[in-house]
Amino acid sequence: MAKVKPVYALLLVAALTGGAFAYGSHYVSAKEKEYAAYEEGMAETQMKSFVSKLMSGDYSGLYENSIDSSSLISKEAYETRLSEVLEGIDESTVSWVQMDDETYNLYTGDQLIAAMGFTENEDGTFSASIPLSGNDSIEFEMPVGVTPTINGVEIGDEYIVEKDVAASNFFVEPTKDYVVNVNVYKVDGLLGEAQVNEEDGYAMMQDCVSKRYLVGKEVTDSATLEKIISDAQYLALYPCNDTTWSNIQALADTSATWYSRYYTIPPYWFTSHNTYNFSNQEVLKCIQQSDDTMVAQVIFDYYAAATDVDRTWHCGYQLTYRKINGEWKVCATEINSLLNPAQKW
Repeated sequence: MAKVKPVYALLLVAALTGGAFAYGSHYVSAKEKEYAAYEEGMAETQMKSFVSKLMSGDYSGLYENSIDSSSLISKEAYETRLSEVLEGIDESTVSWVQMDDETYNLYTGDQLIAAMGFTENEDGTFSASIPLSGNDSIEFEMPVGVTPTINGVEIGDEYIVEKDVAASNFFVEPTKDYVVNVNVYKVDGLLGEAQVNEEDGYAMMQDCVSKRYLVGKEVTDSATLEKIISDAQYLALYPCNDTTWSNIQALADTSATWYSRYYTIPPYWFTSHNTYNFSNQEVLKCIQQSDDTMVAQVIFDYYAAATDVDRTWHCGYQLTYRKINGEWKVCATEINSLLNPAQKW
């Protein structure tokens, strides 16, 4: 056997060692890349990125991944509730625990925030979802013949709790031929306030008496809204002896029950005075329940002063109208000062 001189032996060891090191280094590097690529595709390693986006208010894709297309929950309501869930939470306190292959629980300290689910896409990326269940309810009146939609989803008769009854704002005149008949619907499991037929130009207002929501085509015409404000102010002026009965007659459906009752009000609710004015007048909402009827809620502040006393009334009215010979006339009234945010009681 040939002998290897020591100097050559050292060179051989160095060569072999260098080769082994180079091979090992290459192997580890390759494996690191492989593991890094593997972990890059895992939901676990993307949690920080998802949580950071979530806490910054970036909810892109969450609604679409969390809510079924047939759900009655709107994107706006979902994101509003999600922001309420996350309000005031410091991102640095958020941790997570993997519950199964697709679900993580998010915590701040020991408090559970929400469950976050992940589904893997065809391209190897992940999509996140945070399911939220709603417990809000709404009861609303829809004119007979109009099919309701909740947040863009059509609903059926299974949601009807009362069928073909007089709308609540006509409660003093339920048998008159102009009264709008409605179906009353109740929907549970919502997140926040629902949008009912909004895509068709409808709007809702809460009836002052029944507390149900009335639904109708929203009225935004400025001349009509100005008339509503003027009518409501005349109705406030009469009891304080600041206008004549003839002005009440001009705005009223004189066959209406409220009109005959209003006539009996003594117009001396405030001491004799010469000074009065209005401010902060606004129509909160006005809707047409049919071509010939509408209902509006209006607020304003009414100030009157005498020699030794002055007072401001924070007024709120709900006025129902019917069209008579092409003109809108008040056919029902409700006084509700709580409509006016300035009212303290």
